[in-house]
Amino acid sequence: HYIYFFLCLLITTYVTYAALKLRNSVVFLLFFLSLMLLFFTPILTIKTNLYPLSACWSPLNFLPYSFIAIFLHRYADTLAKRKYPIILLLLGATVVFAFIEWNLYKGAVFFSGQGFAAPAYTRTSLVFSTAALFVLLLNISSVPTLIE
Repeated sequence: HYIYFFLCLLITTYVTYAALKLRNSVVFLLFFLSLMLLFFTPILTIKTNLYPLSACWSPLNFLPYSFIAIFLHRYADTLAKRKYPIILLLLGATVVFAFIEWNLYKGAVFFSGQGFAAPAYTRTSLVFSTAALFVLLLNISSVPTLIE
């Protein structure tokens, strides 16, 4: 159970490697489908009380990161030139999805014994917030200094 991260990393690495050979339109379609899967899985979990569908160790939680990483790689130059508008767009998507998730994904199935449970780890907003952070940190131009 505690080594789930390595399995997810292995699967995500393979998916990324395989998808790198695909055209942008196919990668976008796969990204969209993986986001939809990520978006609807917690709803299915709440309806069925099957916690493993939205468990933190599910490789499905990490699938969209493979596809968004490909876009971040392929468009690194554009991202560097238009960094702040892209970050604002990604943060806007984060806020929209977070609002939906905090209103739609509440369910005691995620944390038993609580009357009001936080949304599951399976969240679309995390994909966009992670991408925004990546774009922010892309092409850092300052040089680290030594503290004396």
